[in-house]
Order: sequence, then structure tokens, then C-alpha cells
Amino acid sequence: MFRLQASRPIFMEFTPIKERAPNDSPGLVRRLPGTLDVAGGRPPDASVCGVADLLAASLAAQDAADYDQAIALAGQAAARAAADGDVAAEAAARRQLANQLLRSGANEDAARACEQACCLFESIDAAAEHADTLNELTLIYVTLGLHTEALDSVTKSLSIAQRRGDPRMMYWAYNRAGVVRNNMDDPVHADELMRQALDLAAGLGNPEKFCILNNLADNAHALVKTLRERGETVAAMDCVRQGVSHALAALSLVEDGKHPYQESLVLSNLGYLLGIEGAYDRAMPALQRAYALAVAHGYANLELTADHYTAQVFLLRGDQEEGIRLLHKALHRAELNQEKPVVAKINLQLSEAYVKRGEATRALEHFRAFHEVEREFNTHVAQTRARLMGNLFEVETSRVAVERSRQEAEVLRARSAALEAEKRELQRRAEELGRVAHEDPLTGLWNRRYLDSRLPDMFARLKDSGRPICIASCDIDFFKSVNDRFGHAVGDAVLVQTARLLSGGARQSDLVARTGGEEFCIVFPHADLAAATRACERLRGAIARHPWARLGEGLAVTISIGVACGSHSSELKTVLLQADTLLYQAKQNGRNRVESSRLAI
Repeated sequence: MFRLQASRPIFMEFTPIKERAPNDSPGLVRRLPGTLDVAGGRPPDASVCGVADLLAASLAAQDAADYDQAIALAGQAAARAAADGDVAAEAAARRQLANQLLRSGANEDAARACEQACCLFESIDAAAEHADTLNELTLIYVTLGLHTEALDSVTKSLSIAQRRGDPRMMYWAYNRAGVVRNNMDDPVHADELMRQALDLAAGLGNPEKFCILNNLADNAHALVKTLRERGETVAAMDCVRQGVSHALAALSLVEDGKHPYQESLVLSNLGYLLGIEGAYDRAMPALQRAYALAVAHGYANLELTADHYTAQVFLLRGDQEEGIRLLHKALHRAELNQEKPVVAKINLQLSEAYVKRGEATRALEHFRAFHEVEREFNTHVAQTRARLMGNLFEVETSRVAVERSRQEAEVLRARSAALEAEKRELQRRAEELGRVAHEDPLTGLWNRRYLDSRLPDMFARLKDSGRPICIASCDIDFFKSVNDRFGHAVGDAVLVQTARLLSGGARQSDLVARTGGEEFCIVFPHADLAAATRACERLRGAIARHPWARLGEGLAVTISIGVACGSHSSELKTVLLQADTLLYQAKQNGRNRVESSRLAI
């Protein structure tokens, strides 16, 4: 499922390619002192330079901020290593090339180079380099919005780290896994993973400590919102205080003025958290300092972040006029930077702000813009995924060609295995692309088409296992009056929030779908009637307690639910009909209630 998450600047601490100890993986390129005066204007001659010299020159060009030259030299180093048949050197060169491309903003090309490096490191069983490169690839995927691929990449890295029992490798894997979960709109799991990384950082250096402290502070934004939506106000305030503490600890590591990018980044996080805490007199100076650093050093993305967070603090203070003005300023910059996730997020915030001001027309305008950008972004992600799938095939083809030059018989065997693996990977990713057709475009939940396709199989397995299965039919009470009184923009926002509350309160194994206008369905596999009824009561209560008045003064939303449970002898149609009948009964008995059958059907 594609989730449009507003992208925030990620602190990327890349593991450098350094001179290796004698007992490390053999054949890997060494980072040697640069002997070529690249910054002086005379590029090295690739025809006479070795791979190590080209990589050293590339790093020298990077230090001189000449990224075009750095990319060209790293590419030449990769080509030279490939021509020499030196797989380890080619892998190191492609990894360095990926880092250079990412710094220049060529994210998709960076992903291609990093994927190639991963394949090459894996082929020579260079576990440490493979894990580090997978972590770098994870962040590139996050930047591209490819969260499923990012999760796969960091999972592989964590598996390598756990096999080796290396604390540093496990730290980076847990750290990156937390970043991925944060960007997948799952701050609870992100916080759990990041705290494991924080424990491991105690034995590491300041860069690692800063990185995880800043990431924890950043994740606190979404975690506070999630806790408040659940009604856990005390836990939410504790989370804010912890986030402020993490941000201050991170700031103490960079306040020497030597790292303005890091300082601006963490100051923005600190200022926003202080705003959430209500400490506006402390929040504004932090955000102003973050903005000044970003402007002084030309950090366009951090300038946007500071403006965006400042706008939200003004809105928290109740200064709607200034908050909306700054949101429009941030929106303009995000559009210039072509940062679609941020554009979508700001449009949604503007819609909510205009709703509070009673300007329904402006609210609807920005709400529609939010959905249009969301559709464009999801299309772009799908196209990027398809292009990168082709790149993986090219990587494997190249590796097979190298092997053919070494041993023809071995190449045939390796190629057959590789193509089969590629076929499975293509099938898996094709299935991922197919998920879009089974999603509700407004709420992001599964749609009726998906529900109808999955339920028969779930019931077939039920009959084999003998375990129960429960189905809940849900309907928002008096939804037509919400549209009539508050407008369709607010009605759509109610549907989106309801979907988030239902999916956020369900188990990972449960299936939540939007089946109609204001109708939803929840399938509880392997749950008896009592457990499913308790779950539905929790969901009903969460919806009733949700602060709906933020969308419109006087707005209150409740939901009615009918729950039916099937046994091994049940027919699907019978259980669905019973759930609908019980929903109707809940409506007849006063709404905002759960009705369930006393016996399994």
C-alpha cells in the first residue's frame, strides 16, 4: 500500500570507504591519500590512473564541492574495475558513486548504483560492506518514496548484522529501520526500533549518537499525534518531553558551530516539539535560529523545514492568520523544490486551517490539491519502481557476463539461478504494484474489490483449520448530515480520520476495508466473537472520543457496528448477511453501539 508521507530532511551519516586492515575481506579497494590535484582544474587521466587513484580524486572533488567531477571520476573508477575483473573494487566504486549521485540530487541514479554495489558485495561475500551499503540504499529508497523496498533492504542489513554480532552494524540497521517505519507512518514501531539503536549508540561515537537522538526527536512529532488520537494524553506529553530531551542532547553535540546543517536540522525539530509542548517563548527562537542557519548556508530543504514548522507553531498558538501565511510561503517553496510529499502535507494543513476559519471554499480547494498531489506522487513512485526493477535485471545480466568470462559452465548454472530469483522478484514487485488497484484512493484502505477477492480464500482456510473468523460491518452514523452541515471537504476528512482510527486500532493480521461511502468492514481472522466484540468496542470508543471539533465547530462523529462470527461450517454469505443485520439492529437500537450474535454461525 502506498502511503504519502511528508518527507523531512534525513541526517545521512554514510560509512566511509577506508583503508582496510589485513584481516578484512581481501581485494577491497583502499582509500588512499589523494595525490591528484583535482580541485586545481586538471582532471586525472583515467587511462593511466588506477581505481584507487580515481576514487581518491573523486573524494577530493567532493571536498571541493565539485560533484559533477566527483561523479565522473567515481564512474570511471567503476568502469576501470569492471574491465579489470576486480569485483571488490567495482563494488566499492559503485558505492562511492551512489553517495556522490545522492549528494547531487540524482536519487534514482544513486539507487541504481547502490543496488549494483549491493549485488557485487554479496557476490564476493563481503558481509560488512554489504550491510553498510544496504543501509545507504535504505535511505535512498526512503527519499524516493519506495518504502517497501527500503524495508526489504534494511531487513537484509539487520540479518547480516545479527549473524555477525556486530554492535555497530546492528546500530545502523535498527536506526535505518526506525527511519523507514517513521516514513511509513508507523511512529510506534519506529520509536521501538530507534530506542534499540540508542542503546547500542552508547558504545559508539558522537556522529552515531547525534543521528539517533535527532531521529528520535523527529519521530516524536508523529508519535505524539498518534498517542493523542488514541486518547493517551499523559503518554503524549511524556513523549513530547522525551523528544525535547533528545533534541537538546543532539544539539549539545553540534553547538560548536562546525556543523551548521546538523544544528539547523535539530533546532527545527526542537522548536516544533517545544511548540507542541506549549513553550512558545522557547520554540520561536529555536526555529528562527534554524531558519537563519539554513539561509546563511544555502540549505534550501532546511529553510523549508524551518518555515513549515514555524507555521505549525503559529497555528498551535491560535494565530491562524500568521500560520496560514507561512504555510503558503512554505507551499510555494515546496512546489519550487518539487517536493510532492511536502506539497501534499501543506495543502492538507491549509485545508484544516481554513476549515477552522470557516472558509469552506478555500478549504475544499486545498483538500482537492492534496489528493491530486497524492495521486501524482503515487504514480511517480510506481514508475520509479518499474524503472528500478529493470535496473536490477541489468545488474544481474552484467554479473553473469563477468562470470562467463571466468568459467562458462559455472556461469550457466549461476545465470539460471539468478534469472529464477529475478523472476520471483519481478512477480513480487508486480503484485505490489497491483495493490494500487485494490486500494480506496481517499482513505488508503483496501476497497470492496480486494475484500471480495480475499474473503473466499480466508473462509476456505477457516474450514481447513477449524479456527473461527469474525466479520464486522461498520457505518458512520448520520454521515449525510455531516456533508450537509459541514461540507464535503470535512466529510472526506472524517472518512480519512475514521479509516486511520480503524486501521490503527486493528491488529496487523486484521483486514480493514472501505466498502462504500461511509461503510467499512473489518475481518478478524482466528478471533472468537468475544475478542472481536471487545476490539470493536475499543474502536467505537476511539471514534466517539476523537476530537472531531478540530475539523468543524460542533462536529461529533460516532459509528455503529454489527459483528458476526463464523465457524468451520459457515457459509461466507451467511456471515456477511448476519453482520449487516446486526449493523441494522445497532442503528435501530440508538446508534453508536456494537451488536453481535451470541452464537457462531
